[in-house]
Amino acid sequence: MHVVIGGAYSGKRQFVRENWESFQLISAYEKKHWDESVTEAVIAYEGFEVWVEELLDNGKSNDEIINWFKQWLNDLDNRNVILIMLEIGKGIVPIEEKNRRLRDIVGWIQQEAVRQADKATSIWHGLAKTMK
Repeated sequence: MHVVIGGAYSGKRQFVRENWESFQLISAYEKKHWDESVTEAVIAYEGFEVWVEELLDNGKSNDEIINWFKQWLNDLDNRNVILIMLEIGKGIVPIEEKNRRLRDIVGWIQQEAVRQADKATSIWHGLAKTMK
């Protein structure tokens, strides 16, 4: 598993396109769900904050969401996976509780993803830095 993380429009997708010849993109931004049927050998997932927000809207607790994500990662164990993750933890802490929860949960999920990943790359202004 390879985690590619960075801010909005920082070049994450471009990095993936340049480093993998073929992959299936499953994107929450394109209204796709994480359990889409897989047709390619390499799968790239993006939009975790959208999926987390949906789970929050459905009344899930922080622990339920984090435990679900850990199990989902374990289920992906033998696949060639790229996680394209939006860094939302830098900057001003949101005033609204739901937005703070979203920010916190996404941060915890990202930490877990990097812990389990074989590789992790940070993208900043189109520049890639290997973190793991």
